[in-house]
Amino acid sequence: IVGKNFDEVSSEDNLTYYETIYALLDKHSPQYRLTFGEALVGKLEGLQKLQEKAENGNHHHAPDKEGT
Repeated sequence: IVGKNFDEVSSEDNLTYYETIYALLDKHSPQYRLTFGEALVGKLEGLQKLQEKAENGNHHHAPDKEGT
């Protein structure tokens, strides 16, 4: 992950390249994966609660002809 010399690429090093910082962290940090998963679950649960609240708010009882 870290080179031995500044701005030098050594052909003898067995380097693995990652498309994103997230791919690198996922590979080398189990804690990152756990924390990311927990944060994702929290966000999804929050979205679910918002959706349920919006759906419950849209089901008002419409008054009939007599106004009840």
